[in-house]
Amino acid sequence: MDNVLYEIPNSWKWVTLDDIGIVVSGGTPSTKEPEFWNGDIPWITPADLSNYNDVYISNGARNISQLGLDYSSAYLLPENTIVFSSRAPIGYVAITKRKLATNQGFKNLILLNNLIDPKYIYYYLKSIKDYAENISSGTTFLELSAQKFKNIPLPLPPTSLQNKISSKIDELFSEIDNIEENLKLALKNVTKLKYQALNEFFIASPNFKSIKIKNIGVVSTGKTPSTKKSEYYGDDYNFYKPSDFKNEFILSEAETKISQKGFEVVRKAIENSILVTCIGTIGKVNIVKKEGGFNQQINAIVVNSGYLPEFVMYACLSQYFQDQLLESSSATTISIVNKSKFENLKIHSYDIEKQKYIVEVIESKLDELNFQEKNIIQELNKTSLLRKSILIKAFNGHLIVEAKNENKIDDILKIIKDDKINYIKKSKINNDKKTKLVKKDLHDIIISYFNSISFRFEDLVNLNLMSTDQLSKQFNDLVTRNVIIKKYDKNTKTIRFFINEN
Repeated sequence: MDNVLYEIPNSWKWVTLDDIGIVVSGGTPSTKEPEFWNGDIPWITPADLSNYNDVYISNGARNISQLGLDYSSAYLLPENTIVFSSRAPIGYVAITKRKLATNQGFKNLILLNNLIDPKYIYYYLKSIKDYAENISSGTTFLELSAQKFKNIPLPLPPTSLQNKISSKIDELFSEIDNIEENLKLALKNVTKLKYQALNEFFIASPNFKSIKIKNIGVVSTGKTPSTKKSEYYGDDYNFYKPSDFKNEFILSEAETKISQKGFEVVRKAIENSILVTCIGTIGKVNIVKKEGGFNQQINAIVVNSGYLPEFVMYACLSQYFQDQLLESSSATTISIVNKSKFENLKIHSYDIEKQKYIVEVIESKLDELNFQEKNIIQELNKTSLLRKSILIKAFNGHLIVEAKNENKIDDILKIIKDDKINYIKKSKINNDKKTKLVKKDLHDIIISYFNSISFRFEDLVNLNLMSTDQLSKQFNDLVTRNVIIKKYDKNTKTIRFFINEN
């Protein structure tokens, strides 16, 4: 084949996904038809796989009914089908743990027998996310077509080797999971220690002294220059927004820039101003190291000579001050702390020498903790690279030493080809499309299932046509209109129903 990506062992073979299974897309039942929804068939969308880390999936956020399945282009996928998100975004992968359906945001690979290990395919598709994106196309958003998904090249080893490779990946990834868990715990501990460092000197003890913000400096609320006047925007000055705030608490660069004219009409954040977000996300705090303007979501404090800007910043970051902020906020659609309330909030009051000491202690501790945090994050990044390295070795034949007397790939492909023909005939799959049915009402459906024979309401429920509430509503209407006749069966001692043929 032409699309060989790299060298593989002689006993392996480059094939396509279409060679090893059947590719079908998903579909969405009409949302205008309530009976198509809330049934017993799990139905997943790419959103269900966002932040989903399990290999197998059993349910999505919603279910569809048998009618929803019948009257849409969705398919009921068998267990061990590979689901692969083909748009918004591309590259989410999972294996079905039970029968389920997907929406049209997936290309699904049905594996027909145990000659192909689902987890081997799962891990391989996880490893080629970038490749899948590169072969996708689209103007509004990228989408991977069914034909391109079918033609994705796959390095296929013999069956037993597939199993060994996926098992080895499981083993190695489990070890990495443990390493990552320990690193994340260490990161949480660093965060906890940072919190302690920021609060050590700002606890509300019985006899502590406090002072209002308005008595330690000048407070101002920002404003945004008119976006209709292009002359206000340029490259001369920073224009700070909450999204520019850094975890290191220092502001020296903003995404948005304004011109000299723009700078003349905004509120100015001079060097060492303390900026606090007071609309939306309340309580972010940074100190300005390069002057600029700032928007209306921010209150700025320019401290008097008797106070260190760094001390005021750490005081504003303390839990004591943050609690006041939240208590002072009012909200309709978003939280707001206005200037008047902000000015009357309090921080701890210390003389200048004590302020210097507090700043020195906090910054010494934060420097050490930031160093630890940086190292932990670097180690976490290494685990991500290690996973990629393992997958590369797995699919070029370097992870597991291959055994002798394995099944030949051509024999495997021949069996799969025969199985595909039989499966397609049985399931009526034709060119990746399902014949769309003309929607029938409940009366027509009952005729198709129970023509000339009696039935119970439970028999309808067991067909999983729609939700029980929808079924009850439509069925009661048929009974009321005498379309369906109700009779008591003395032999079975049950209420049974008949189609009124008059």
